[in-house]
Amino acid sequence: MAALWAEGTPAGEHRYENGRGGQLDPNTYISVTAVNLGDRATTITNLGFLYFDSWFGVMFRRNRPAKTFIITSPSPAQALPFRFEAGAQWIGMALQGADVVEMIRNGHLFVVLYHSHGGSGVRFRLKSKELTA
Repeated sequence: MAALWAEGTPAGEHRYENGRGGQLDPNTYISVTAVNLGDRATTITNLGFLYFDSWFGVMFRRNRPAKTFIITSPSPAQALPFRFEAGAQWIGMALQGADVVEMIRNGHLFVVLYHSHGGSGVRFRLKSKELTA
């Protein structure tokens, strides 16, 4: 059975190459790192977010989140769907806008990594104490 470990982190500044050298990217990103801790390969199918406005909604999984969304292209180098070998690492990113910061501070925002061996995915909560902005 494949086991995944995922961590989401509100990230800081990033630099990108544009042919003329590195330039500061003015955007802030949420970085998601996943490691396949299992003994067989799996396929990462989607990266998404679940937002709950109350802890009660988080506790009972049958309650629907207040907002859900999918990141369509979290990693150009490791595009989805991505075959994820045992022991391998996958890194994806999502833009951290003002609305995302507000959801982290005022509710419960989870990063969810969906894969071929689990219906509800692996989720990790983003916490406000990790914010730098």
